[in-house]
Amino acid sequence: MQRATLSANRIFEIAPVGAIISWCNGKSCPPPSDYEAWVEWHRENQRGLLVRKNWRPIMGQPLMPIGFKVMIGGPRFPDDVIPRKFRTFALDGDHSFDILERPAIRAYRVFDRCGEDAELVHLAACRYDAEIWVRKIAVGPIFLNVVTADEIAADVVEGRAAA
Repeated sequence: MQRATLSANRIFEIAPVGAIISWCNGKSCPPPSDYEAWVEWHRENQRGLLVRKNWRPIMGQPLMPIGFKVMIGGPRFPDDVIPRKFRTFALDGDHSFDILERPAIRAYRVFDRCGEDAELVHLAACRYDAEIWVRKIAVGPIFLNVVTADEIAADVVEGRAAA
């Protein structure tokens, strides 16, 4: 089955923080013999964990969405050879995106603060794992948020089902 291709704006609207998304620039992969072009292609055609949705206040109006941030590499992607990095995408960019995986129901998201502009610092399988992580690793204030069945059901009802 071929996946739908989504814009950055659509990813912002429907992908939950904690989802694994992929992106591509629509160009074909150059041969490895052209190393610089090959490395650049891999940078522009990857996958990552959605960790933040960026908002900007506009004078006298509600917050406006401006982009999102993904984590590339790290413990969620053990087959990746690159160390953990972050990348931010603007909503008006020219990449195409797919949602590869949503966070599991009853998983716990650990954020660095409360609010729309919070950043995911850890995704735990359950509350117990989240609390262990917080005790061992967390510095400063944190906010726990559980992934609910209602959140995932809303995606299915609205036609946003992903693997």
